This record gives sequence, structure tokens and C-alpha cells, in this order.
Amino acid sequence: MSSFGHKVGRTAAALVVSMRPYQWSKNLVTFAPVLFVNRFTDPLAVAKVALAFADFCILSGGVYLLNDIRDLDADRMHPRKRERPIAAGRLSAATAAWAAVALLAVGLMAAWTLDRLFFAAAAGYAVLSLAYTAGLKDAVIVDLLVVSFGFVLRVVAGAVVIHVEASSWVLICTLFLALLLSLGKRRQEMLVLEADAGLHRRNLQEYSVQFLDYLMLLVTAGALMSYLLYALASGRHRYMGITIPFVLYGILRYLYLAFQKGEGGSPAELLFRDRGLLLSTALWVASAMVALVLER
Repeated sequence: MSSFGHKVGRTAAALVVSMRPYQWSKNLVTFAPVLFVNRFTDPLAVAKVALAFADFCILSGGVYLLNDIRDLDADRMHPRKRERPIAAGRLSAATAAWAAVALLAVGLMAAWTLDRLFFAAAAGYAVLSLAYTAGLKDAVIVDLLVVSFGFVLRVVAGAVVIHVEASSWVLICTLFLALLLSLGKRRQEMLVLEADAGLHRRNLQEYSVQFLDYLMLLVTAGALMSYLLYALASGRHRYMGITIPFVLYGILRYLYLAFQKGEGGSPAELLFRDRGLLLSTALWVASAMVALVLER
């Protein structure tokens, strides 16, 4: 292969890495509506949600590229993020910018083609994510809420693409869980960067590990209470209580890893690296399917 071919291959590989495929697992929440409205055995509905999932992977890939361009200098001071292709110099900012624009354009055009309401949700996610990258990520508390509402918009998108209502219970549970994961990530950044945290991200100097610990415990209580009420007292499902043990274990396992092992920095990576979290998630999905099949 020619040197030009090698260069193209290296650039393509760097682009893929910068799109962070390991983070695309976050987009799996688009499947929540098709599960909870009991249409997970409907091939057409599942296919539409799968396309929605793929579209969000494209959109989030473009956002990640722009985020890495914006955080270029800060990432070079981070012990892990400095290995990212743009920060490490393996991918030029100009190439990343063009690729990001192309991905966002393709993602939005695909969303428009798939469904108009889905396009509205996808466009809302893109605007929110770009606003986060542009400056909201430096606003204390707001940064956590923006990331969390990004998850909520994914769930809404998964509902509208199959023309069903997004349950307020599912949205509330999603919001609390996303807040918990966002807080765990901020807490890990504080622990890793220590005194240099404020240099990496301006708003980190406004946080403290103790404050984040308090918020994590508060949000955990909200997440658990919301799910318990949804499963047992919402009147929407008769057998969803069988899923509660797996939700309890999963959340407690995450807290154990975050507080005792200092591993809350990347929930997406942690999900596939930790057998306990992966198993509890798989058992929760399986038990939810059983509960919903019993309701038919």
C-alpha cells in the first residue's frame, strides 16, 4: 500500500476512535419505549428503533468530534484524554471539523427521512449537545442537567419513532439514572485530576468530592424510589416487581465501584468491563421482558 493509502487509513481509524464507539451504548436507551410498551416482539417497531439508535450514534459521533476540538488544550493535560487522536496529534482539528459537520448533516437528514417527530427529537438532542460543547459544560449544575436531559431526549426519540407515548415514569427514571452516572463521572474527574481539576474544566473548581457525594446519594434515592413506584404502584404493570432485585443490585454495584474502587469515570466502559453490572443489566432486561409477556 502506498504512503497515501497508509495516511488515509490512519486518518480513518483516528476518526472512528474519536467518534467513541464505546460510548454508543448510551444510545441503547432508545430501545426503552419499545420494551415498556410491550412491542419488543414487533419486528417493524424494533427495526425502526434500531434505525433510530444508529442515527443517534452518527449524531453523537459528530458531537464528540467537535467536543474534542473544543477541549484540545485541556485534554492534553488530562492523564487519559491526552491519548485521544486529536489531542495526541494523530488527527488534525480541520479534518475532524469537516467530518463532524458531515456526520451531523447525514444524521439529521436521515432523521428527517425516518420520521418527522423523530427528527424533532434528534434535532433537539443535537442542539442541546452542541450548546453543551459550546459553553454549557462550564456551567455548574447545568452541565449535569444538560447531559441527563440528553438521555431523556434519546428515550423520547425511541418513543416517537414508533408513534407511542413516552411514559413519564420511564422519563423520570431515565433522568435520575443519567444524573447519577454524570455525577459519578464528575467525581472521578475530581479524584484523578486533584488540584489541576479546574485547569482541565473551569467548572470543576466549583465542585468538591464531598458535594458530589451528597448529590450522588440524593439522586440514588430518587432513582430507586422512582423505579420502585413505577414497578409496584404506578398501575401500569402487574409483574414488573420481579425486575426490582436487578435494579437494586445494579445501582448498588455502581455505587460500590464509584466509591470503593474509584471507577465511575466512564459508565459506558464500566458497563462492559464489570461482570456484575453487565449481568444485572442483562437480567433486568430479561426479567422485564418476562413480566411484559405475562401481561399479554
